[in-house]
Amino acid sequence: MPELLLTDGGHATGSPFALIVSALFAVSNLAITGGYLSIPWLVLPHLSMPADTRVMGIGFFGLCGTTHFGMGLAGLMYGPAAVAHVPGVDGAAAMVLAVVWTVIHVAQAVCTWGFILKFRRDLRRALARAVELEARLRPEPVPAGGAAPANGAGPGLAGAPS
Repeated sequence: MPELLLTDGGHATGSPFALIVSALFAVSNLAITGGYLSIPWLVLPHLSMPADTRVMGIGFFGLCGTTHFGMGLAGLMYGPAAVAHVPGVDGAAAMVLAVVWTVIHVAQAVCTWGFILKFRRDLRRALARAVELEARLRPEPVPAGGAAPANGAGPGLAGAPS
């Protein structure tokens, strides 16, 4: 099995394919780490939940992040051998397993950050719609001459009988 090992001098050894698989595995896991560790600050504050639920969420995402940090470091240090360390699996089968795990983690990194970015985008859009709706429903002040406001609203909701 082609392996990536860091020698005492810190130089990577192994086939180019193993180096690519190891780098993708490490980078994707570090991206997942960043995503999981950012969710408590970028997502959770915008969700209505009891304090104890929020604490459990922070713990969950924090610990998931540390797990992926460890997997990323193992990928950097030991390459596909760390990814595909299954007793009785070696050679080409281990490399296939390493590639499968790497593909899964690259997809997970994309989905983690896709969720965070889309959640933040959708939240901004929802807040903009709420501000716009509030402005439309807010009654306009009655002019000094006593004419009805342009939006037809009186003291109540727009278009509602006063």
